Parts: sequence; C-alpha cells; structure tokens
Amino acid sequence: MLDDFDMKKKLFESPDDQIAEINLIMEQVSSHYSLIAPVLIRLKTCYNEIYSVKSTKEDNNEDAIKIAELNEKVKFLNRKNNLLKENEVNLNHSLCHLQTQIHTREALINEKTALIVSVLQEIPVSQDVSRKEFMVDWLNQKIKSGFDCSKELELLLNLPVNENNDKEASKNAIKENSGAQEH
Repeated sequence: MLDDFDMKKKLFESPDDQIAEINLIMEQVSSHYSLIAPVLIRLKTCYNEIYSVKSTKEDNNEDAIKIAELNEKVKFLNRKNNLLKENEVNLNHSLCHLQTQIHTREALINEKTALIVSVLQEIPVSQDVSRKEFMVDWLNQKIKSGFDCSKELELLLNLPVNENNDKEASKNAIKENSGAQEH
C-alpha cells in the first residue's frame, strides 16, 4: 500500500503515470476489500488534484498562446510605426525639396519681373526706334551680361510686326510725356 508521502510524490509525476498508479491501487483494493473506503477517498482526492493540475496547465497554455498573439500584434504595430516614421521622414525630405524648388522659382520670377520693369522704364519714347527693336536689343544685352532671357527673346521675335500700332503708341507716349512735363 502507498502512504501519504508516496501519494504526494506521485502527484508530481505525469498524469498518465498517476492514472496507471490509480489502476494499480484499485487492483490492490479489490484484493483487500476492507480498505476500500479510505482508498476511495484518497483516489477521489488524487483525481481532483490531477484534474486541477491539468486545468491549470491548460489555462497556462491558453495564457501563453494569448501572450504570444499579443506579442505578435505588438511586433506588427511596431513595424507599422517604424514605416510611418520612415514615411514621415521621406515626406519631410520631399517637402524640403519642394520648398527649395519654390524658393528657386520665386527668385527666378522676381529676377524676370525686375528685368521686365527695367525694360519698361527704359523703353524709348522717340519715333526712331520701335519698341520691339528696343526690347530685342535690350534682351540681347542682358543675355550677354549673363541673364537667361533666351525664351523671352524667342517669344518677342515670334510676335507679329505691327509698326503702325508701335509708332502710334510711341506718339501717344511722347504726347503724354510732354503733357506731364508742362504741368
């Protein structure tokens, strides 16, 4: 027969070994009928302890599975967060590049505007030189001094020539200038 120490020792063995031990005890009990009641109580206690150990192990396994799933979700979210950070960095680089392009284009626009204003201020009012000729000469001078005015020059050269309107505009400008000087 097994004493309490042996029973406790058996509890820490595998459940299959414990069930085999229970079967052995039942065989011994059947041969000694007078010991059935205390042995049945021990069997019931052993069975309950085995069942609780199994359910605890199953709960631990379920918890471990849930923890593993949560760890996978955390890893996925970390990867997604890293991708978002990389995208933010890339967008910031793109934004800086676009801002640089905008500033460059604004500088070019300001340069062209300054050229146009200076051309308009230097347009002669005399009838000897047409405005188109003056602008072509002026743009050629600016190109020689390093400005990129080739597109403007090409547009100007492709304009149709209308000397009558150009001379009329010159005459009107002369009249306006002389009228403004008299006042």
